[in-house]
Amino acid sequence: MLKRIILPALIFFAFSFSTLSQTAFQKDFAYYWQTVNDNFAYFNKQQINWEKVKMIYQPVADTVQSKVSLIHLFERMNNELYNGHVFLNTNTPSSNRLVPSGADMKTSYTNRQYIITEIREGFNAGLCGLQNGMTVTRFNDIPVETAVLNILPRSVTKYSPAMYEYAANFLLACLPGEIYSFETPETKIPFSFPCVQLQHINGQPREDYVPNVLLKDQKDAIKIAMQLLPKSKK
Repeated sequence: MLKRIILPALIFFAFSFSTLSQTAFQKDFAYYWQTVNDNFAYFNKQQINWEKVKMIYQPVADTVQSKVSLIHLFERMNNELYNGHVFLNTNTPSSNRLVPSGADMKTSYTNRQYIITEIREGFNAGLCGLQNGMTVTRFNDIPVETAVLNILPRSVTKYSPAMYEYAANFLLACLPGEIYSFETPETKIPFSFPCVQLQHINGQPREDYVPNVLLKDQKDAIKIAMQLLPKSKK
């Protein structure tokens, strides 16, 4: 009888000690993972093994010692879902911008190339000369195919085009545009300069790009567009 009483007591004590010994960061990690597990609506479309995500990041959570580190961990977990509607309502100075709302441009992954398909008018990407149709080949002088590896999900064995596309857009949105803006601390003089080199698929620097068709204004654009349209047969 005594043995029967002691065994359940030991099990209860071990469970209680394990729970109490968890750090606040470990508890929040567990809560975050479970909340997404129970409520995320697109697991069937994202084709992500969320249980594997827990296995990958639990050891990291066990070493977290600050709120900032926990935020960065959650951000990395969010990338596993490669969905622009998944985000935190807080960030740190080193956090990426949100995709797509915080991005200056959008790229599409087509034929293993990252093609710029949208430019936000009046924002840094457009102001520094980027245009639709350009191909992003390098990021901070690193081949973009290599740079996106830090963003792509770690919980899958095969990447889909949607994963590549999200990773590239997330990567490019991590900067305040392709031009960094600064301000002198005392006199508050603003200044900017490019911090990212973008090149065409043939290796030509962006600044050396010359369009095949040069446009003077909107009227000229309409005129040339009409000339390029195929003539209808009478």
